[in-house]
Amino acid sequence: MDTCITVWHWPHQERWYDEGIRNSLTLIKEAGFTHINWNPDSGSSYWLADAEIEFTSRIVADAGLKVHSVHASNGRNPITEIGYKNPGPFAMETRKDFLSPHEWQRRSGVELLRNRVDLAAAFQSPNIVLHIDINDNVFGSEAAERAFFDPLFQSLDEIRPYCVEKGVQIAAETLLCANAQNFLNLYDRLFARYSKEFIGVCFDCGHWELIEPGKLSVLERFADRVIA
Repeated sequence: MDTCITVWHWPHQERWYDEGIRNSLTLIKEAGFTHINWNPDSGSSYWLADAEIEFTSRIVADAGLKVHSVHASNGRNPITEIGYKNPGPFAMETRKDFLSPHEWQRRSGVELLRNRVDLAAAFQSPNIVLHIDINDNVFGSEAAERAFFDPLFQSLDEIRPYCVEKGVQIAAETLLCANAQNFLNLYDRLFARYSKEFIGVCFDCGHWELIEPGKLSVLERFADRVIA
């Protein structure tokens, strides 16, 4: 039976990205897990070089593990951004953001997504998990909807051929930044425009319980789109 656990490694060792993560992967394999969800650098705008991608995929394979999903990055998360222990303007600027109304910044966010697709493809992971930071004001007016969905759809339109080419789906995660109905509205819009071969749902059960306690409307409506 396949079993999966998330790897989200914080830097405790001096060389945390090789010795530290290698040790974690060894312990995960010894505990009986077969698959991992890869979370290091999730949310941050850190760019993995080709050599890093090759090294990372190799140490996971050497540990005898497979990757179920890679947590991608929208470049917006200041908690996991470089310099998070002492935030400053360089850490908080989030210059790569696929939802940005500024074209250079939006395109940079698409390139960041492409970088994570490359990592997933190297892992032979079927999907990347993505935060789409909708809020409860988006559906308040036609202008607010356009301001949100225009850059979102432009970015997804641009990344879709690359995802299809690499065989990597996008799994849009259930988050805590909007109420349940607005997340359902977001998924309605996404799935009316894009096929399951490109985009589906990452169901975080803890997140959903917090925004809709005791209910599972997202699964009732979109169970066929759950991919992570």
